[in-house]
Amino acid sequence: MESEQLLAGRPFSGVFDPATGRPAEISVEHKYAKALGLSLDDDMTIEVSGILIDAKVVNLRRVRWTSFQPNFFVQMQPGALEQAPKTFLGTLHHLNKEKKARVQDLLVGKFPTVSILDVERTGRKILDVVGQMTWALQVMAALSILAGLVILYCVVREKARSQSWEMNLQKVLGSTSGQLRRQVWMEFGLLGGCAATIGVCLSIGTSYLLSAQVFDRVWSFRWDLPLVVIICVVALSVITADFAARKALREKPARLLREG
Repeated sequence: MESEQLLAGRPFSGVFDPATGRPAEISVEHKYAKALGLSLDDDMTIEVSGILIDAKVVNLRRVRWTSFQPNFFVQMQPGALEQAPKTFLGTLHHLNKEKKARVQDLLVGKFPTVSILDVERTGRKILDVVGQMTWALQVMAALSILAGLVILYCVVREKARSQSWEMNLQKVLGSTSGQLRRQVWMEFGLLGGCAATIGVCLSIGTSYLLSAQVFDRVWSFRWDLPLVVIICVVALSVITADFAARKALREKPARLLREG
């Protein structure tokens, strides 16, 4: 199946034959096997409707549960459960609302006890909840950036005030206000860029770990979004630093001469 991937072991050898005396072959989802302490070639006994069946693990699978395909933690070799009570599962794809309603009516009319689950509707509700969580995280990120810019403004303003004497001395020695402004841009632009880069790397690493450990590696990477975030943070840092240091940069060197 498209939603499954064989990680270790081999496929089933064929149809199970109890006359051979060999245990039935089973396939186990790899995380479920880890939770139970199972590995390849382990023997176990499975009870089905009061009947004990000897089984042997022949392969481990990775299952993409988000596909909503009929998947199971344990699959048994064909022929082992044919006589046991069954529940049949099936999925239908790419149906519009009209076809979906008609199929549901036909199924219920022919099989009154059938259970129907609209995965699309359930998935839409889940996406709505995820969208609300995403919006909340975006608001928190914007507030964090705003708080950082306020702190940056205070730091730049205090540094410019404490270094006003050195700035005026550079002006006396021939530096222009534009050159001093570019120094401020370079210093705090690099500071904002380093902070944004570290934050982006931490967020990417955290999302990958969550994807690998919780969502079974349902992870995709977009290089353009982190790049835009870094550029925006650098630009905001430069603008904030320039605004905070404007008063000190416009100060005339005559103050240095008067103090001298």
